[in-house]
Amino acid sequence: MGLIQDELDDTAQVWNAHTIRPPRNLNVPSGRPNVMYAVPDLYRTRDYLSPVEDEHVQLCKNECVFRLVIPCDPDVYELCHIFMGESHLTPPTDPYQAVNLYMHLREAISASL
Repeated sequence: MGLIQDELDDTAQVWNAHTIRPPRNLNVPSGRPNVMYAVPDLYRTRDYLSPVEDEHVQLCKNECVFRLVIPCDPDVYELCHIFMGESHLTPPTDPYQAVNLYMHLREAISASL
């Protein structure tokens, strides 16, 4: 999953640094998304961020259930590892391999039910 996340991060970085061309609608701004976000005054708009107190942030963190290192239910994760070991499969390194692995594991789990 790390490689897929790296690709997503790279895509976000490229997207946020590219230049949005001026549209025909003069009410729609153009420019680089990173700059548009960081310096809204340049685009005749205001900063829509709202300051939040640290105690409110901490309260939210206390109420959240953060993702585990594993991407799903621990029992399903363990079962997938068993099926991968039996089939001599390795973790995917690209989106196409991820889809193929998913389809294989889905079929294996369905057959075992």
